[in-house]
Amino acid sequence: VVPPLGPWGLGLLLGACAWPATARLLHAELARAGSSEWVAAARALGASPTRLAGRHLLPHVAPTLTAS
Repeated sequence: VVPPLGPWGLGLLLGACAWPATARLLHAELARAGSSEWVAAARALGASPTRLAGRHLLPHVAPTLTAS
């Protein structure tokens, strides 16, 4: 017997089932962006890992995260 989930419960259930594909996609995007020249330049200029993630990598993968 499956209890009624309602719209929010159904959304959470679908999200829980779909997260591995999204995680795989984001991992590939971050790996590709992390090896780019502009990230290497930011590292050479002394950017911290937090700054790299917040100012360089996250804005680059945000459209992919939003679309998936």
